[in-house]
Amino acid sequence: MKLNYALTEEPFSKNTTVDDVIELIPSLYARSFEQTKSFLDRNTIIRCINYIKSSKCVDIYGEGLNYDIANMACYKMMDIGIDAHAFNCAYWEYMKRNELKNQKPFNILISHTGKNPDIIDTAKRLKRYHHKTLCICGREEDQRLAQLCDEVLYIKTTPSTLAFSNTVFSMSTMYVLDIIMSYILCTKYDEMEERTKPCMVKDRHGKERKEHEKVSRRFFMGWSHCCQSI
Repeated sequence: MKLNYALTEEPFSKNTTVDDVIELIPSLYARSFEQTKSFLDRNTIIRCINYIKSSKCVDIYGEGLNYDIANMACYKMMDIGIDAHAFNCAYWEYMKRNELKNQKPFNILISHTGKNPDIIDTAKRLKRYHHKTLCICGREEDQRLAQLCDEVLYIKTTPSTLAFSNTVFSMSTMYVLDIIMSYILCTKYDEMEERTKPCMVKDRHGKERKEHEKVSRRFFMGWSHCCQSI
């Protein structure tokens, strides 16, 4: 019965017990990940990773909850040595300055509906400056944003609060972003390993002790850290 619950579009009802919720939330997460995984295109992911590695800077755009997801992703990217910024709209002066300096960040635009007017406007401005862009949106949603971007990765979305729409699309989006960031971490493994080696530091009493820079731990703890501020 629990499996049937998890596979329905609206996993809970007025008769759902707290024990059902405890059991079904992991299934809900797993379903979001599995369905998003089935949408993924390996070559698109590889191209986006190469864009990020060549540009060495990432700008992520999103509104509302997507802006919080953008900040969360930036936190993780900076932790592995990628300069990253989160925005909730286009900034003309910032774009012009990048153009004058011949700097072209890789841009990720998040809109689970694919029709957020401010994000679409941002995509148009970035296209005008010939900046590479990735759209993260629902596969069954409006395709206007996807058509403006160079690359598209689709996520699992649901239509309403009863279908846990915010949870589903936010988990699906973070899954896609974590795939990109995790592989970048793997390509920088030697550098990250060097940073995690213990170094000798002195405490306030002058005694030496070993201290680790917890790069990997901070990277994977980013979700729980940032959720506290949402």
